[in-house]
Amino acid sequence: MGSSAAGPRRGGGRKRAKSCEKPPPNLLFAERLRPLMRGKKFDAALTSLSMTNVVLLTALGSSPTARWRRGIRARAIFPPAIKTCTGVGQWSHEMMKTPTSHYRIGTRQAGTTESDGKFLIFATNNIIRAGKYTHTHAVASTLKMIRFLKQQEALHPVCYPVAISSPNSVVTGKCNIDIDPEKLKAHWQAHSTPRFPGIAINLNVEGVVPEVYPSDNRFILPGVRRPEQLADATRELLTILESCTAEP
Repeated sequence: MGSSAAGPRRGGGRKRAKSCEKPPPNLLFAERLRPLMRGKKFDAALTSLSMTNVVLLTALGSSPTARWRRGIRARAIFPPAIKTCTGVGQWSHEMMKTPTSHYRIGTRQAGTTESDGKFLIFATNNIIRAGKYTHTHAVASTLKMIRFLKQQEALHPVCYPVAISSPNSVVTGKCNIDIDPEKLKAHWQAHSTPRFPGIAINLNVEGVVPEVYPSDNRFILPGVRRPEQLADATRELLTILESCTAEP
């Protein structure tokens, strides 16, 4: 009875881990993707491919030793959450009032039109960042925001990131395939509706459901987490598009 009862629990655990996969950011994403994208298929059919949005989840915390040392020196109680303060609130579209509320801040680099992304900062020491361009840029932008929170005394000085994950990135591409919209809509892996201009494609790659816009041969690949996943999705999508070319 012991072995039969343990089997379902182990299987259920694997399923939950797979569905809740939150891989860490890949700081060498482009370098690891480059050898996977080599080949005649990519060279002949692909015009451009770039990452346009990266979602980064960050959990903040501190070690018990750091809290103890801080308490001995400053004789202060370690605050369990990000505090509400005017220094941060003046930049936020929303004010934190309860533990479930959050700051919502849009950023811009000084002297430029480039943005460090948009941030949701929760009182529970969690930060969600979304914006351009790469995983490396997302991590650097988040660290800058953490430094800003400490400067404004909204975050305790001994806090640091204890977990960082990138569960979703959006990649935009363009191909030089002359796509026939009617052929693509009739493909068994495609789904379209008059309410949206794009045509959704169901791939055999977990988590990626691209949208294709035949008018200018563009496509969007959401749900990207790993270089291997992006290469497989792009390869399968180009194969489908090549089978739906317009007649000369």
